[in-house]
Amino acid sequence: MPLPSIGTRLYQLVVLMCLLVGLAISMLVLKRVDSHIQERTQEALRLDKALSSLDADEEAALRGETLAMPSGHLRVSENFKGQLTPEVEQMLATRGAVFDQLLTLTRRMEDEHTRVFSKLLDITDAIRYIHQHHAAYLQNLVNREAISVASPSDRDSRRRLNESANTELSIIRESLNIYTSLFDIHAVFFKLQQAGPEGVGELFHKHMARFNASISSFEDYSLDAQDGLLIEELLLTGKNFEQSFSGLVEMARERVRLLRQLAESKAALNVTTLKFLAEQDAEVRKAQLRSDILQTTFIAVIMVFAVLFIAYCSQLSKAVKRIASEAHMLQKDLGHRVDADSAWFDEFQAVFITFNTMAGTLGSQMGQLTSLAFNDTLTGLPNRTHLLHRLEIAIIASRKNPDYFFAVVFLDLDRFKIINDSLGHECGDEVLKTFGRTLGECVRDGDTVARLGGDEFAILLENLRTRREVIQVVKRIRARISKRISVSGFGLIVQASIGISINPKGQKPEDILRDADIAMYDAKKKGAGKFKVYTPRLGEQALRVLNMELDLRQAIERLEIEVYFQPIMELETGRLHGFEALARWRHPDHGAIPPSKFIPLAEETGLILPLGRLVLARACGYAARWNRALGPGQSLIVHVNLSPKQFCNAGLVQEVARELNANGLAAHLLNLEITETMLMASTINALSIMNRLKDLGVGLSLDDFGTGYSSLGNLRDFPVDTFKIDRSFITRLCHDKKTEDMVQLVLAMSRTLGKEVVAEGVENAGQVALLLSLGCRLVQGFYFSRPLSPQDMDAFIEFGVPQLQMA
Repeated sequence: MPLPSIGTRLYQLVVLMCLLVGLAISMLVLKRVDSHIQERTQEALRLDKALSSLDADEEAALRGETLAMPSGHLRVSENFKGQLTPEVEQMLATRGAVFDQLLTLTRRMEDEHTRVFSKLLDITDAIRYIHQHHAAYLQNLVNREAISVASPSDRDSRRRLNESANTELSIIRESLNIYTSLFDIHAVFFKLQQAGPEGVGELFHKHMARFNASISSFEDYSLDAQDGLLIEELLLTGKNFEQSFSGLVEMARERVRLLRQLAESKAALNVTTLKFLAEQDAEVRKAQLRSDILQTTFIAVIMVFAVLFIAYCSQLSKAVKRIASEAHMLQKDLGHRVDADSAWFDEFQAVFITFNTMAGTLGSQMGQLTSLAFNDTLTGLPNRTHLLHRLEIAIIASRKNPDYFFAVVFLDLDRFKIINDSLGHECGDEVLKTFGRTLGECVRDGDTVARLGGDEFAILLENLRTRREVIQVVKRIRARISKRISVSGFGLIVQASIGISINPKGQKPEDILRDADIAMYDAKKKGAGKFKVYTPRLGEQALRVLNMELDLRQAIERLEIEVYFQPIMELETGRLHGFEALARWRHPDHGAIPPSKFIPLAEETGLILPLGRLVLARACGYAARWNRALGPGQSLIVHVNLSPKQFCNAGLVQEVARELNANGLAAHLLNLEITETMLMASTINALSIMNRLKDLGVGLSLDDFGTGYSSLGNLRDFPVDTFKIDRSFITRLCHDKKTEDMVQLVLAMSRTLGKEVVAEGVENAGQVALLLSLGCRLVQGFYFSRPLSPQDMDAFIEFGVPQLQMA
C-alpha cells in the first residue's frame, strides 16, 4: 500500500483540527444554551417570588406594620428592568400608583381618627372635671339638708336647698348623658374605620342628635361660667366631629374604591404575569428542544470523525517513520543555520532589554501623570476631576441601592484675598495646606476631601445613615477651623462659608457641585462662617437671578433702561430747583422691575458700571436740553447717584468730563450723589476722587445723610456742597420731637458749614409746614411729584407747578 504524500497528510491534519475546533465550539454552545435555559427559569421563579412578596408587603403596609412599601413596586421594576414586557411594566406601574394613593389615604384616615380621639379625650377630661365639681357641690347640699332636718328652722330655705339639689342632680345627669354620647360617637368613628362607610351615617346622626340635646339640657340647667365655657367647647367639638365624620366618610368611600381598583390591578397583573410566565416557559421548551437536536447532531459528527480517524490511522502509522527520517535531515540543516544566526540573536536580545527598560520608565512617568491628573499639586488632595469621578460612583451606588445615602459639602474661605494681599501668596498657600489637612481630620476614612481650585474645597460624605451626620460633620469642621492657627509666624483664624447638598437624586456630578455652590453663596450673603443646606427653592432663586442678570445685561446693551426724574423744589417760592435722575427698568415679560431688585443685582454682577454710564449720559443729555430751553436766566441742576464701584472706578473723572463735553452741559449744573459709607470705606482715596471731581466744577451731595458714621471733622474736610437728609428722618418728623431736633441741628450745622440741604421723602403738608418753619430751603418727595418720564418732565418744566399750599 503506497504511503500518502506530505500534502495528503497535511490535509488530514487540517481536517482533524477543524473537527476538534468544531467539537469544542459545539460544547461551548451547548453549555451556553443550558445556562440560558437555567437563567430564564430562575428569572421566572424570581419574578413569581417577587410578586408574592409584593402582595405580602402591601398587606403589611396597609396594616401599618411597615413604612418602606411605597418603593416596593419601584424595586420590582428596577430588579427586572429590561426583562419584562411593556405590558407587565405598565400594569406594575399602575398597581404601584393605586397602592401609593391607597396608602396615603389610609394614613390620612388614621391621622384624622387620632385627632378625633385626642379631641374626645380632651373634652371628656373637661366633662369629668365639671361632673366632679357638681357632684362635690351636690354633696355639700345634701350635708346642708341633713343639718336642716336635724334642726328645722326655715321652711323656705329648705325648699330652696332642695331645688338647688335637684338642679345639681339634673346637671350631673345631663353631663353623664353628654359623656355617654361622646363615647357612642367615638364608637361610630371606630365602626367607620373598621367596617367602612355603609350603614354608619344614620347611627352617627342619631348619636349627634342625642349629644346636642344633652348639651341643650345641660345649658338650660347650668348657670356657672365654667359650665358656659364647656358648653361652647362642646358645641365647637360637635361641629368638628360632624366635619371630621363627613371627611372620613368620603375618604372611606374613596378607600373602598381604591381597594377595588387595587384588586382589579392585582388581578390584571396576575393574568398578564401568568401569560408572560407561560411565554417564558414556551421559550425555554423551544430552547431545550434546539439543545437536544444540537446534541444529537454533535454526537453523529463525533461518530463519523471516529470512523474516519480509524481508517486513516493505519496510513499515518506507516508515514511516521518516513517523517522521522525527514525530520532528522531537517535537524542537521537547522543546526548549521543556528550557528550562522547566533550573532543576530544576541543583538536582538540586547534590543529587547533596552525596550524593556524604556517600558518601565514609561510606566513610571504614566503613574506620575495619573497622579497629576487626579490630585492637587499644592495640597496633595484629590482635585475636581477626582471628586467628579467619586461622585459618579456614589450616584451609581445610590441608583442601585435606594438606602444608599451621600452628601456634598462645598467650602469657600472667607476673606482669603486679604490674607494673600497682606501676608503674601506663600502664607496663603500655607493656609490652604493647613485647611486641607484640618478637613481631612474631620471626616471618616471612606470620605473624599478635594480642593477644587483657589480657596474652594469640597467634601464627599458617603454611606451615611441620617442627615444629622452631615450637620455633625459641618459643626465639627466649624469648631476645628475656629481655633487660631499659626502660619509663617502669624496667628490666624480662618472661617469658611459652607453649602451642603444632601442625598441628591437623579443628577449629574456637575449638577450636585453646582447645587452645593449655590447654597454656599447663599450662606456667604448672611455673613462669614455660615452654612446653608441646598433646597430646590435656592436653585430656582439662582436661576431667576441668572435670568434676570442676562435680561438686565441685554437691556443695558440695547439701551432699554429708562431714566426718570424726580423734581427738587424750592420750598419758599415753589420754584423748580432741579431734579434727581433715577434708573427704571420695564421688563417685556415681568413689567416694571423695582430698583431695589435690579440695582443690587447690577452691583453684584459688575453691570453697575455700564448702567451708571447709561444713566449719567442720559441725565446730562436731558439736563442740557432743558437748560437750553429755559435760557440763561434760569438753570436746573441734575442730581445723579454714584454707586460704590462707580466712585472707586479709576476712569470716573474722565467719564464725567467726557459726558459734560459731549452734551454741552455746564459742569456746575451736574451734582453727583455719594453716601457716607462710600466716604468712610477709604477716606484718603475718597478725598482724592472728590477733589478731582471738584476741579471739573461739578457739585457733590452727601446722600442718605444721617444713616452713616461720618464725623464732623470729616464733614468739614470733604468738599461736598449738599446734604440730603434721609427719608427715614422726614417720615418721623411730625411724630417725634427728637427727630425734629436732629433735623433742626442738621440745618443749623449746614448753615455754619455753608452747605445746602435737601429733605428727601416729603409726602404730606404737615412735613412741608414743619420744614418751612425750620428753615429748610429745598425739598423732594411724592408730595410734589413722583419720578417723571422725560416727556412728563417736559410738561412739568413748561407749565410749572401750582403754588404750594402750606398747612
